[in-house]
Amino acid sequence: MKIYQAPDTPDSYVTVVRLRRNAQQWLATTGTDQWANDWPDTETMLAGFTRRLRNGETWFAADDDGRVLGAVVLNHETDPGLWTEDEQTSALFIHRLTVDRAATGKGVGAALLNFANDRARSEGKSWLRLDAWTTNTALHRYYKRQGFRLVRIAPDHHTPSAACFERPV
Repeated sequence: MKIYQAPDTPDSYVTVVRLRRNAQQWLATTGTDQWANDWPDTETMLAGFTRRLRNGETWFAADDDGRVLGAVVLNHETDPGLWTEDEQTSALFIHRLTVDRAATGKGVGAALLNFANDRARSEGKSWLRLDAWTTNTALHRYYKRQGFRLVRIAPDHHTPSAACFERPV
């Protein structure tokens, strides 16, 4: 598996949107409300995809044939109210980890998380941090299996993604 920075191209945008839409369809069958609607709305979400590609924050995992199996956004940003200033300074943040359903169980998510760990280490960060959908307890269990711990669920946060997880680098 190869992990590489997604180029800022229309093809990358289409790939990110495809991964997201496929994940939305699958999540709808699992009983969770995660990604049932675009957050906070479709226009803003899609503009965010474009911005993350343009900023070089999106990374793809691909098989030997070049087929994209998953994606992740890595940066130093987080929604206000989730993490303290000290927690923000010491961490690389993981966003929008998405795996193609055809690649489920093949270690794509773990590979992207381990890649993020290597990036954090190279930047001198001590932590990988993320916010997960608050009500998706299956996702919480996945992150715990990947070595993350639940730090808190941010009370009265304005997003549905307020379960704060971290893993030491």
